[in-house]
Order: sequence, then structure tokens, then C-alpha cells
Amino acid sequence: MEQALDAASRQSELTPTTTRGKLAFTLLILAITSFALLYAVTRAFVWDEGYHLIAAQEISRGHLPYLDFCFPQTPLNAFFNAAILKLFGQHWRPVHVGATLFSMGSMLLAAQYILTRFPAPQWRLPLALTAAIFVGLNEVVIQFGTIGQAYGICLFFTMAAYRVALATPARVSLLHPLICGLLAGIAAGSSLLSAPVLPVLLVWIWRYDRVGLPWRKALAFIAGIVIAFLPVVWLFLKSPDQTFFNVLQYHTLYRSLDWPTPMAVHHNLLVFTSLVDSTQALTLCLLGIAGVLFIAKQSDWLRHQRGEFYLAAWIAFIEGAYLCTPRPTFSRYFILLTPFLTIVSMAGIYGVASRMGFGQRPKWPASIAAVLMSLMFTSFGVSLFDQTTWQEYEKVAQKVAEVTPKDGRIFADELVYFILQITPPSGMECSYTHVLPLPPAQLRRQHLVTEAELKGQFEHHEFVTAQSCSDPELDRLGVAGAFRYRNDMDDCTVFWGERKK
Repeated sequence: MEQALDAASRQSELTPTTTRGKLAFTLLILAITSFALLYAVTRAFVWDEGYHLIAAQEISRGHLPYLDFCFPQTPLNAFFNAAILKLFGQHWRPVHVGATLFSMGSMLLAAQYILTRFPAPQWRLPLALTAAIFVGLNEVVIQFGTIGQAYGICLFFTMAAYRVALATPARVSLLHPLICGLLAGIAAGSSLLSAPVLPVLLVWIWRYDRVGLPWRKALAFIAGIVIAFLPVVWLFLKSPDQTFFNVLQYHTLYRSLDWPTPMAVHHNLLVFTSLVDSTQALTLCLLGIAGVLFIAKQSDWLRHQRGEFYLAAWIAFIEGAYLCTPRPTFSRYFILLTPFLTIVSMAGIYGVASRMGFGQRPKWPASIAAVLMSLMFTSFGVSLFDQTTWQEYEKVAQKVAEVTPKDGRIFADELVYFILQITPPSGMECSYTHVLPLPPAQLRRQHLVTEAELKGQFEHHEFVTAQSCSDPELDRLGVAGAFRYRNDMDDCTVFWGERKK
């Protein structure tokens, strides 16, 4: 009986969507992607992406992360961005386009899953359109999935790994778990924030295997991860100490130095309350819970169909729990849950609508959910016009270039170094590292410089120009006292001209 139902289910998965429905789906995907790309090349900006772009720029010039400069991240996103810079020029816009296409690719994979595999065929198109809106018009995805950090690439490759994992249990071939491990490994190799996806996928592939090959599939999955981490292994073999420091030691021992426990706890609590304050995040969570309850208690779906939604729910839950642990954590980290929560949320919409008597009328419930999510997005659409942009930093960089003599040494934010295509002075590639209390020999080995050293360099007039958008930093380093001239530009200040004693 189970086999007959399973065959019927597989047949229903092949139920064709009408040409009109496919056109509507395609047009919506293209419309959301076009909007995201427009935002990416005009308004997308996050200050933190500066050191990611510096890393990519240095790699594009033949330098290596860890060995030649400090970059406390796994390196695959930086290598990818470096390739973009080599192909399309040293500018932030091509990098933003690449990240946006990855983010929108995760939207497509999530929505296309609903379109082809949702257990209730008549709900597939309405819920697929809704899923596209839930992911593509999510304010965190638009704001942070369109920049040079690793969020976009992690969204795409974790979602791609999920899709391949779903095809693994019923197949004898070991190629699927190998590819699944490779895809998930690329995400973790771009940012360890996505690392919890790896054990969840491994356990699920083992648990739901239907052809008696759990050991072999697990080993193939692990082999895929190893392949993805070969660049890290290569760097480790070249310099174990520097690679270990940047990939693991910095995050476990030094990342929280500037965040004492009371401050970090208070900050994390503010992050959690901000997630509750976000109507989009709250809606996703509530619908996700409704989806899990429906699948567990009320649905008559087959085991493997329930398992696919359980996998999305487990990824969202384990990843979300993990993202609560960094000190400090940030609300943007939870972007990685979005496509998985969206998939479970579609089951939630279906379950709630079925209980309200709309089980055979999917258009209205799906449309209402899609419209509400779109309306929630409009508040972000209005607020984005007040944020800082790359264009403003380009004006600051232009002023720095104007007042700096040729080959003059510049103290600046990573963003300004990137715009001016200047290799930063050693230790200036990542400003977060200036607080690390390491012995002098290790500081030199890790290409780091402390605030005390920087202050001394200003006292000895080693910088001909200085720029910062942080008043506390300027005060700590005594920058104002080292220069004769200053120009305030919005929240940033440019200093030049040695002050005569």
C-alpha cells in the first residue's frame, strides 16, 4: 500500500503547471530579481563589507588571505569576489550583482521546490508565487543578500544542497550525496555561520535513505565537504598557524574582546527582541510553527514528503539556535534561515487555510499571505532612502585622493582603500583586529597592528592623510592633533597637512 501511495505521489509531483502559470511564475521571479539588482547597484551598502572587499581586491592582485593579510573568515566568498573583480573591474557593483544573483537563486530554488513538489498539486502555483515573495521581498535578504559579504553565496549553496539532499534517499548513486556535501561545504567555506547545515544534512541523508546505503552515502557526503575545503587545507599546509588563527582561533578566543559579557548579553537580547519586532520575521516563524504542527498532527502526506519539510524545519531550527550563540550576534545572521522557514511556512499556510475551509480554494489564502508580506516590506523600502550609500563614500574617497600627495601613506576605512584601489598598510585590512592583545611577534606574523601602535604612528606623523567615520576612533588615536586641516563630510572626517609644532 505504501509503495502504491509512493508511486502516486511521484506521479503527482510530475503534474504539469499550465503555460499561463509558468509564465506568471517566471515573470514574478524576473520582477523581484530585477528590483533586487536595481537596489544592489544603487542603494545597497553595509559598512562591514569593506574588509571583505579588501580581501577580494588583494587576492585579485595575487596575495593570499592569512599568509599575506588578516582575514578572519573562511575564504571561498573572497576568492569568488576576487574572480569577479578580475573579470569585471575593481568596483563594488559587479560584486553586488554576483551576491544578488546568488540570493535570488535561493529564492528560485525555494519557490521552484514548492511549484514541483508540494504534496497538494492545486496549491503548488499559488504557494510558489507566495514563496518567491516571502524570500525575494524579505527585507533582510534585500539589504544583506545584495552586498559583498557571504550571505548571498551561503543562501544559494545551502538551498542547493537541500534540493540535492531531497533527491538522495531514493537513489543508489553516490554522486548525489557527494554533490550535496560539496554544495553545503562551499557555503561553510564561505562563512562558518552556515556550518550547522552540514550535520543536519548528514543525519537526514542517513535517516531517510531508502536503498540501504547509509554508510556509503554518509562517506560520499563527507568527501564532498572535504573537496569544498581543499582551498582551506592548501592554505593550512602553507601556514598552519596563520590559517588556524583566522579560521578558528580569532572567533573562539578574540572576537568578543571588545564585547564584555554584560554588554554582549544586552546586545544579543536587543537582537532577539528586534527579530520579534520585525513583522516579516515574526510571520515567518509563526507560519513555520503552524507548518510543523500541521505536518506532524494533521497531514496525511507520505513519510518522505513529510521528511522533506522536516529537513527544512530542522535546518532552520538548528541554524537559528547556533546563530543565537555568537557574542555578539546580529539580526542579519538570521538571513540564512529565510528560504527554509519559507518552505515550512507554505505548509503552514496550507494547514491554516484547510482548517478554515479553503482546502480546495488556494488562491485567496496564498494571495492574502503574499500581499501582507509585500506590505510589510514597504516600510524597509521607505527607510532605505535614509541610509548611507557607496556614492557617499566615493565622495569621501575623492576628497582623500585630492589632498594626499603621490605615494603618501593613508589611514582610512577599508571602504576608502577599496575605492581608491590602494593596498592598505599592513594591519589595516580589518579594523576589528586592532584590539587584539597578542605578543608583538604574533602580531607581526598575523599581519596585525594595535591601536597603541597606530597612535604612535600618528604621533610620528607617519600618515599624510587620515579619514574615519568614527569619532571615538579618532579620539582614541589622537588623529585631530596630528593634522593642520580637516574637512567634515556628513558623518566622516578627512584630515591632512602635518601640524607644525
